Amino acid sequence: MKPQPPLLLLALLPLALLALAPACANDDSAPGAPVDALEEQSQGGGADLNVELTPDAQAPEDLRGLWASTTVFRGIAQHPLLGPLDERSTVVALVEVRDRQDGLGLETVTTTCFMDLHTEGSPVQSTVPAEFLALLGPSTRNLEHGDAGLAQGPYAEVFALHLDAPLTEPFPQAPNDTRIFDHDGDGKPGLSVRLTGLVDGEVFVAQRRIISWQASWDGQGFSGPVAQTLEELVLGAAPEVLMNYLPTHLPAADPSASTVEWRSLPLGSDCEDLASAQR
Repeated sequence: MKPQPPLLLLALLPLALLALAPACANDDSAPGAPVDALEEQSQGGGADLNVELTPDAQAPEDLRGLWASTTVFRGIAQHPLLGPLDERSTVVALVEVRDRQDGLGLETVTTTCFMDLHTEGSPVQSTVPAEFLALLGPSTRNLEHGDAGLAQGPYAEVFALHLDAPLTEPFPQAPNDTRIFDHDGDGKPGLSVRLTGLVDGEVFVAQRRIISWQASWDGQGFSGPVAQTLEELVLGAAPEVLMNYLPTHLPAADPSASTVEWRSLPLGSDCEDLASAQR
């Protein structure tokens, strides 16, 4: 009989973690070379959130420049022994707003700078390795804007998967799906997420998150709700016994619990500035 860890170990991995990143996965990456963080596809139009935005004359007319984006994804980790626990993933990104090359509006170039993952009441927490953050490249998306505020989406963020149609292609149901790859190049399947606390280990995952958001002027910047759907597949764990203790991840009871906030930055700001401010 395999030895069992203490009941409180309960590897409560907030796989909501990967709300964050940019770029497109590259099938032709050479071994050991950086691979792009995700496959992305955006559709035209604003986010479908059913939210009323109130125009505010104080909002800046020219949005071009640098912004700090803080996105907080909230959900529930339903554990077989501990029950439901609140989980939160915070992603801080550097956003450059610029004119689109076709001259038909604005676009954003987004670079992820910092991630923090937390499960309330869990003796085990999850960490995204710094090596993975180093792999993330910038992501370019169209930005919808008007008197009522800003909107983006729907767009897909995909990790450890090669998908030809990231928004619509069926998500893998088994670890042997040929579209799954070693995203962080550590020799293990998928993306490796570290568990630390009462017990140390790793969980290997593939994930897709589809995101839409809208934000209105709040007097200091833009803020508003984020709509998301999350699909994930656990590919394995080390030690393997952790597979017996993983929670099911559910959306937050309040659909508006996940939020995005933009704050203007001076020219010359960079990712290191944003990451340092979080430490």
